[in-house]
Amino acid sequence: MNDSDQRFNNADVSTVSEDVPTLTLFNGNTVRVLTPGQSTDKRLTVIEYVDFTRGNPPPFTRHEFIEVFSVLEGRLAFQYLGEEPFYVLAG
Repeated sequence: MNDSDQRFNNADVSTVSEDVPTLTLFNGNTVRVLTPGQSTDKRLTVIEYVDFTRGNPPPFTRHEFIEVFSVLEGRLAFQYLGEEPFYVLAG
């Protein structure tokens, strides 16, 4: 484990208070930054995205960082370019 990994393991990823600003998108969905990168030495950011529309979001490109998704209810579709989508169910 290098020094950078140790800083990440000791990062403060605390419980989010209810006063976290919420961005409401044009379609009614909401986005909140639950753990900003500043509190984890820019190694981790936790973002909550709530899809009230149950619609399909537009495809997005892969970035140079790791993305982790936790599906609490319903399902989330993933699709790589040129491939069929696959779905991850809640739980």
